[in-house]
Amino acid sequence: MEERSHITLDNITQPSFSNHLCSVVNVLTTGASKTADKMTTGLQSAATPYDKPMDYKHRKILKECRQALVKDMEPEEVLRQMIDPHLFTEEEKDRILANNLTRQQQSERLLDIVPRKGAGAYKVFRDTMKKVHRPLLIIFIEAGK
Repeated sequence: MEERSHITLDNITQPSFSNHLCSVVNVLTTGASKTADKMTTGLQSAATPYDKPMDYKHRKILKECRQALVKDMEPEEVLRQMIDPHLFTEEEKDRILANNLTRQQQSERLLDIVPRKGAGAYKVFRDTMKKVHRPLLIIFIEAGK
């Protein structure tokens, strides 16, 4: 059996080459389309708590706690100990922990992003605070009353 390292177009007629090329393109695009359909279907059926907006009550609690959290929170520790490590993207973590920011400014950035992360983000943040800054958890409890 002879192995060929390249294809020459001398032996291929134009119509057969075009038909072959169209077949290859059709197979590739159909396969990609089916893969995209599967991915979309999977995304639609896998709704998460992050898909819904954060409740007004939770936004209000974060707003009421903001001053104390900005004053005492260690944002680097909060991000390191985050109960759900995928809540913040790497880009968001980098923006929050930018070297030119004070700890308070970093805390403000973190608190600016949490409400935009959806309904599940409040619980993740609160549970992380319970783990990292237990004394600050009292502020959440008082604000929730």
